[in-house]
Amino acid sequence: MLLSVIIVHYRVPLYLEQCVCSLEEALAGMEAEIIVVNNHSNSLQSSSPISREGAEVRWIDSGGNIGFAAACNLGWKQAYGKYILFLNPDTLITAHSIKTCMRQLMQNDTIGAVGCRLVNGRGNFLPESKRSFPSLFSAGCKLIGLSTLFPRSRLFNQYAMGHVDSHDSCAVEVLTGAFLLIPRNVLEKIDGFDEAFFLYGEDIDCCRRIGSAGYTCWYEGTTSIIHFKGASSRPRGSNYFTHFYRAMMVYCNKYYAFPLKNILQAAIFIRQQLHQSWSFLYQAISPLPSFYPDRVRWLLVSKEYESSQLIRPLQASSKELLQIEEIDWGNWLSRTKNTNYNHPPQPTAVVFCIGKLSLNDLVSWIEQNPTDSACYYWHVKSGGVVSPENARSLSIE
Repeated sequence: MLLSVIIVHYRVPLYLEQCVCSLEEALAGMEAEIIVVNNHSNSLQSSSPISREGAEVRWIDSGGNIGFAAACNLGWKQAYGKYILFLNPDTLITAHSIKTCMRQLMQNDTIGAVGCRLVNGRGNFLPESKRSFPSLFSAGCKLIGLSTLFPRSRLFNQYAMGHVDSHDSCAVEVLTGAFLLIPRNVLEKIDGFDEAFFLYGEDIDCCRRIGSAGYTCWYEGTTSIIHFKGASSRPRGSNYFTHFYRAMMVYCNKYYAFPLKNILQAAIFIRQQLHQSWSFLYQAISPLPSFYPDRVRWLLVSKEYESSQLIRPLQASSKELLQIEEIDWGNWLSRTKNTNYNHPPQPTAVVFCIGKLSLNDLVSWIEQNPTDSACYYWHVKSGGVVSPENARSLSIE
């Protein structure tokens, strides 16, 4: 077996379904397997459409939420692939991204991990795709806003490597666990993920140990995937802050000694209180706007009007009559080239229908045309639509 894809699933069945649909096409013709480690005991595989049709998926029930790192270890230790791809369920992946990253590993045995360029569902680059190891200075720059004021500075935005263009490929210190391709022999050498990290931070620790083992972590900026980011951890309540800052404490205890460790622990505690208080205050003052499907125009974008099969279930999912318009991909390209895509004449929810419209073409286009508009994604084999903010289940017959 050449490649094993490990997906840790927790409460995001609609995102997982879209992810597996994209994988089915991306892995076509490749000796590969898909393993889903289910971290949510109430989310049974029998309730997911991917267990009934489409790609062959091997399910592993972890027995409960054992954490991301432990679930990843459970998955790769039962996998057969020479290479292991750890992939978040809230991603859409292309054949180009897999082949490009695989080529890097297969051609250079000094590389111990490969990541790629991640964009959110609106085409905006996600800076966690390439990072440096966290430090007291970089944390301070982020805390007081210097990294935001000087996003391309090597000094003030060193954590996100702001001086490196997101389309450039280079060796980095840290890659994101949302897409992390590692040879099996490297995983065996470092003994996989440190299970002291429950959620967050395990990718930083893993990359650090890969570097200590004598390997390079490689960021491949020539290829991109979509990462809806954080679907499994919404909403950002107290559990999010607990897990996030606990991971920082674990990392601090592991890699720093007295007295720096104690200074960092105090800084992390203060940062958590400020971050959590500001987040709750901001949500109270400016809550996220509610989405009312009957108050927007639904624009279905596809090739050869494949979107027609989405109209009836989309309409049935709402209690009100929806305003739905179809547009062919070629006409969409012409329209957005000649009009302001970011500011449509009325509130619009764009649904990109993936089937005859290839995900590779869509990813290439949207990363060149980022937008603030509501964007949904629907694979013709799936039973729902997903976006960076939410997912909608559909009954497609």
